[in-house]
Amino acid sequence: MANGELFDQLTLKSALFCALLMASVDGSFDVAERNVCLSFLNDHWKPEYGSAKDFFLETVKDVKGYIGTRQKIDKRIMAMAETLGARQKQAILAVVEKVMMADNQVLVTETELFNRIKKLKILGINF
Repeated sequence: MANGELFDQLTLKSALFCALLMASVDGSFDVAERNVCLSFLNDHWKPEYGSAKDFFLETVKDVKGYIGTRQKIDKRIMAMAETLGARQKQAILAVVEKVMMADNQVLVTETELFNRIKKLKILGINF
């Protein structure tokens, strides 16, 4: 990564995965939640990565394979935690929270996922 860049393509995939997982965990993919995810992607996308649309759609497909599989989600999040730096982890938690709040309703499933991400120490910070 160049100086000042927060994410490379691989770590951006992890961040977008978490944001999309939060957007999907309640069973619906709200427009406001989708827009937060797209905005986050656009903020960190580099032209050399190729098609942002394809990247987004591939990540959506990936997330669909995790819906309702708590152990699989936990395992993926733990694997991510090992490859991400502190600033990346903080940015991920911030976008996940923004997605959770985007539709002006915070459901139990969203709160549980948010708390699991924190408990799994994706940030490496004690809460």
